[in-house]
Amino acid sequence: MSYKILHDTGKPTCFIGDSYAIKSIIKIMSHLEIEQVSLEEALTKDKNWWDARQFFHASTQVAFRKSLVEKCQEFNPCWISFVSDTNVIDSKVTIGKNVLVNQFNHLYGPAIIEDHSIITSFCQISHLVLIKEFNYISPYSYLCFTELGKGNCLATRSVFLGKSMDSPLVTADWCNFIVNSTVTKSVRQTGTYFGNRMIDNKCSLESKIL
Repeated sequence: MSYKILHDTGKPTCFIGDSYAIKSIIKIMSHLEIEQVSLEEALTKDKNWWDARQFFHASTQVAFRKSLVEKCQEFNPCWISFVSDTNVIDSKVTIGKNVLVNQFNHLYGPAIIEDHSIITSFCQISHLVLIKEFNYISPYSYLCFTELGKGNCLATRSVFLGKSMDSPLVTADWCNFIVNSTVTKSVRQTGTYFGNRMIDNKCSLESKIL
């Protein structure tokens, strides 16, 4: 098992942080020229240091991932993505920067996965799916005719069933969907949901469901 690097510039790869996902990738990709630093250490470096490297970060919590990326923005980092070779991904799937598509997923297009998003394992997307930036999709989730707003956090076995290409299911930004959610209609208000039902109005930036 290995990972394909997308948006690769050929520069040395630097991982920011020490999450489980990062440690797993480093273990598998030990043949690469790899550096690992904390966010605090990275922020002490000058522009030349940032320009000489390409970067990756992955972590479960949406708020932390968003905060880290924003703190790094002033250095205009070159972000790369990691995609496991155990996935089935068709040619109509577009994958952004600093994205992790982990293991044993089936991704069918047309679909777009925007920057700083994570698809874990055993997920399937099909029939016109847009995953906006900072999303986290837990194992065994399924999305069809769906547009996920920014920073949604989907717990295990979340299912999103839009009606058609002309009538996709759309979610608001920064929503949480707890375990075994089945969503069959658009979600217009940010909050934490079980399926179509709002549990409370706390968003993924303030409430942890994983």
